[in-house]
Amino acid sequence: MITVIKVPFLGANDKSARLVSWLKEPGEQVCAGEVLCQLETTKTLFDIDAVTAGYFYTELSNQSEVAEQEVLAIISDAPLADYHNVIQQTVKAESKSDEAEGQQLFTQKAEILANRNKLDIGALARELGRKVQAQDVKDYLARTTMQPLRMGFVQRERIGIIGGVSGGGALIIIDAILRQPKLQAVAVFDQNPAFVGQEILGVPVVGSADDHLQQYLADNKIDKVIIGFNRNLEQREQTFTRLSEQGVPFCNIIDPTVEIRNQVKLGTGNVVLSNVYIGPCSEVGDNNFITAGTHLEHGNKLGSHCAFGPSVSTSGNVSIGDRVRFAAGIVVEPGIEIGNDTVISSGAVIVSNVAENHVVKLSYTQQIKVRDLSNN
Repeated sequence: MITVIKVPFLGANDKSARLVSWLKEPGEQVCAGEVLCQLETTKTLFDIDAVTAGYFYTELSNQSEVAEQEVLAIISDAPLADYHNVIQQTVKAESKSDEAEGQQLFTQKAEILANRNKLDIGALARELGRKVQAQDVKDYLARTTMQPLRMGFVQRERIGIIGGVSGGGALIIIDAILRQPKLQAVAVFDQNPAFVGQEILGVPVVGSADDHLQQYLADNKIDKVIIGFNRNLEQREQTFTRLSEQGVPFCNIIDPTVEIRNQVKLGTGNVVLSNVYIGPCSEVGDNNFITAGTHLEHGNKLGSHCAFGPSVSTSGNVSIGDRVRFAAGIVVEPGIEIGNDTVISSGAVIVSNVAENHVVKLSYTQQIKVRDLSNN
């Protein structure tokens, strides 16, 4: 006879535990009530006891991560010559049993709602001790999500900003972050020593990313980063590529006033500031800096590492390459293609394609003189 030892229900906040250590060796004879191992969750450390006497067997090692209801071990009433095969067969049988049991533990509507909200409905059924209805799932979600909000406990994503102090990029990014309760600006990494020790809207400037970023990540002080500078687009691209290859996680900073329409594909590392519009079925690459009031119409395709000044407006189906710099107040006609490494000056109206590595510059004169008030 084989008795199965499983990971018990771990509570509402844990779906897995760490197997700290086995106190018995495979094949060792155990008595009912003897401690077999210790499990550790985020909140507690507890023992797993033998439910019957017999011979103990397991394939799991110390420090393993184990899921709720996973098979920990078996106890046989007689010694086993090939316990590995017996454990594998037991795991398969228990899996089929759990699947069949699951069909009786919750309704189809409850399962759909739980899956949509990434809730372990099996654990909820064991907690309730009965078949789970859709209303049970709704009540659980309301209890576990609304109560922390009422108490002011909101988990925020902690952001580090790389550069952009002198040009103002860090300032407007922090301003956008402060308007979003689920984001928190933690530090600005800037290589100019004159700024170190100062604060931007309450966020400290701590020194260069090369010197401090990896330590902030290792100390779990930040979750993701965003690049704040946009004057040198080649350097912006190099920084993004180098840090990405190092495994540094990037985020998008999107101001709450931004309007993103249907079927838009958005990369990572993008800064999208106030009152930007991105039309339906558009594509935006990585690491772009899109300033306030920019309007990208439907079907646009924007590459990566580009920078926009205020109030740039593109018509439908415009294609823009990589490392393209737009100044302010620019209009682009429908279907235009703009190549890589292009610079477009303020006030330009683009009515024909622009090849890569070109500059579009307006030729006009401007005269400024003192007003003659003698006739007033």
